[in-house]
Amino acid sequence: MTRGRRQLERGATAHHEAGHAVVAMRMGLKFKRVTILASPEEGSLGYVLGASEPLWFRPDVELTRRVQKRIKRKIIAGFAGQHAEAKFRGRNPRWGMDSDNQAAVDLAFYVCSPVTVNAYLRDCWHTSRDVVSESWCDIQTVATSLLVSETLNQNEVIKLITSGRSALRARGAKRDERTPGGSPKVRKTPAAQDGR
Repeated sequence: MTRGRRQLERGATAHHEAGHAVVAMRMGLKFKRVTILASPEEGSLGYVLGASEPLWFRPDVELTRRVQKRIKRKIIAGFAGQHAEAKFRGRNPRWGMDSDNQAAVDLAFYVCSPVTVNAYLRDCWHTSRDVVSESWCDIQTVATSLLVSETLNQNEVIKLITSGRSALRARGAKRDERTPGGSPKVRKTPAAQDGR
């Protein structure tokens, strides 16, 4: 594998894992760490290590509304890695998402019948894609940091995202100072000045 190809694959892995981590946070899910260090025993190029599940999350025992919502959030976060990687590559990933997809199917069968599972997963898939699009700047920030640090805990991810947003707000404030009202000045044509 060439150096450029290795860097592309590493960037794709960083975006994939950053997608999982950022969307998990957006879904209110906690994790211990996100890493792009390979896990040979898991057969993955990186992973997000989730925090322990709450005691009430027992879909095999009781399927409350709260459990159903958590299942959907976990599926959405699970699909997010593929969407982030696809957005980074400019095409859908060809491999590396089988375990994410299998986890989604396994969770979906707690809340769906075989007749409705495809529609449910399709809804989660589209929601995940939308959340990745809305969170793209945060995902890129986390992925860039993963390429340097290789592993981040959730608090570090939160700091990265909040500092990135603060920097964007500061740049926006500077832009607003240059043009009153925050928008470019529009020169009025003589017809507009006459009220026509």
